[in-house]
Amino acid sequence: MRQVCDIETLAEFFSCYFLDYDSDESRVFIINKEINQLPQLKGFLSQVKYLITLNGIHFDSVVLDWMIKQDSVTVEEIYHVAQCVINQNERWDDYKPYSKHKWNHSWVDIDLFLYWSKGLRQSKKLSLKAFAVSLDMDIQEMPIHHTTKNLTKEQEQIILDYNLLDCKVTKALALKPVPDTYGVIMRDKINLRVGIEKQYGLKAMSWDSPKIASELLLDAFCRKNFKYNQEFWEYKKEVRNTQFEPINFRNGDYLPQINFKTKFFQDIYQEVCNSKNGYSKEFVFKHFDGTHIKITMGSGGLHSVNKNEVYFSTDEIDVETSDVSSLYPTLLENGRFIRPELYDVLEIYSEKKKERLAAKKSGDKVTNETLKLVLNATTGLMDSQYTWLYSPAQIMALRLTGQLILLRLFEECELACIKVISLNTDGVEALLPKVDKEKYLSIIKEIEEEFNLEFEHEIYKSIHYKSVNDYIAITKKDKIKVKGEFIYEKILDGGNEFLIIPLAVKEFIVNQVSIEQTIRNHTNIFDFCSAKKINRNYSITWNGQKQQQLNRFYVSKKGAYLYKQKDIKDTKENVFKESAVQLLNQVPDEFPNDIDLSFYIRKAQEVIKLFEPDQLKLW
Repeated sequence: MRQVCDIETLAEFFSCYFLDYDSDESRVFIINKEINQLPQLKGFLSQVKYLITLNGIHFDSVVLDWMIKQDSVTVEEIYHVAQCVINQNERWDDYKPYSKHKWNHSWVDIDLFLYWSKGLRQSKKLSLKAFAVSLDMDIQEMPIHHTTKNLTKEQEQIILDYNLLDCKVTKALALKPVPDTYGVIMRDKINLRVGIEKQYGLKAMSWDSPKIASELLLDAFCRKNFKYNQEFWEYKKEVRNTQFEPINFRNGDYLPQINFKTKFFQDIYQEVCNSKNGYSKEFVFKHFDGTHIKITMGSGGLHSVNKNEVYFSTDEIDVETSDVSSLYPTLLENGRFIRPELYDVLEIYSEKKKERLAAKKSGDKVTNETLKLVLNATTGLMDSQYTWLYSPAQIMALRLTGQLILLRLFEECELACIKVISLNTDGVEALLPKVDKEKYLSIIKEIEEEFNLEFEHEIYKSIHYKSVNDYIAITKKDKIKVKGEFIYEKILDGGNEFLIIPLAVKEFIVNQVSIEQTIRNHTNIFDFCSAKKINRNYSITWNGQKQQQLNRFYVSKKGAYLYKQKDIKDTKENVFKESAVQLLNQVPDEFPNDIDLSFYIRKAQEVIKLFEPDQLKLW
């Protein structure tokens, strides 16, 4: 049995809601001063095989496992345990007696919160309420303080409604086909981990991709190096817990020789080699035609600075994009960009690559997708201080090598009078005269052979840059590629702010539909919305009334300003300064009639105006 679960733990009220993953059935169990459904809760949980939660491993499952292992519990005891779990980082001694309940349940945890890497969870502040925004669902923060005593029946019902909503959001996250940044939906992530559990014997149901990759590589590495002088699991634990201390290093000691032909790039190469602990530089290069391009290098990658630019293919010139296929994995496989004591990992990596290709060819989806995780996550693991693969000097050298290779390509294009208009980590865009096509492909082939890489090519009808990481492009095959501010479809872990604006811009650029027509005819209210979460140090007011910390809103002709205030003596700050807004924390029954469409039309037109001189060339 697979159950979606969420609990609420108040001083005098406990509730635990279950929603069946495969049906519409629901169950709720309550413990308060009058009711104690612990026996029923125990009986139900004994039948559950998979428990699907959001942050359940660190909270819900700990509390539930403690509860079912007691003969009896009171609501006060549950609240005490819950507080110990919540405050474990600040009060470890209080939490320690309950820490054993984090593992070894009768059920298998599927904690969806852990499907994103730790870094991403922190940087994007993923939470149940944030997912409710992405899923176009009601947004409701707990309306009753957890310490409230002597709850009324009405208040208890409010808590139950809140508990149920959180459960519904978690289930929608597990089932609803809204992709993450990489285009993968949660249901497929869950199914893949079921496959990994069966095929590889890993308890991976609550692991993110880096964890899966790390454990599979670790197992292969340990089997290759195990000397039978201790138990295998002990050896594996020893390797896993090995931490490599950061070191000072000179980049040139780890970089391959790259033979630039011009003094400008020879000097940059020497500068990179002589620098220590990485490299960062911004420079301006003068093209053969007298124009200039600004380029940045560093740990974050190689980037050109493209601002408010648009380029079109013509009868004589193609806008061609050329990307290295799997740049970092290929460089890792080609070179020894890892600590010497871990060289065996490179051999294992190559083996996993071959296994993946064979699995892809045979239709073995689980093996294919699993090993894809391994191949793509390895370099990231090498950059993490808290993994056994940590190789700071080598991973920096790998990244700088990729950047230097692209600069070699850039240099060769300049010498051949082929104008590169953009560089971005693993590829370039060039204005390629059709008469120079063979010359360009010959340059690409030279780079491929020199560094054992493979490029993929595509021709754009047009590409519109707001910046190098914010653009929309149309390929010759009418495929639309968007990045950054031009993303117009909802994603689980994205900003999803006023999506109607990039949608209208896309329709104008791609289909020549006017901005006004797109916006006035659009009927999905959530595409007109943004959401803001404010730190709990602030109080939030709208229309003179106190509000929750996270609020979804649209720009309204009849709205009010959303304010935050840290202290009663402080001046109120406008959360959204551009306009009055209408809150939309609950899903409406119909499309509202007070939307200020002129705001969205104006904002979309402002984007178009960035390209206006060139945009007119489209028709």
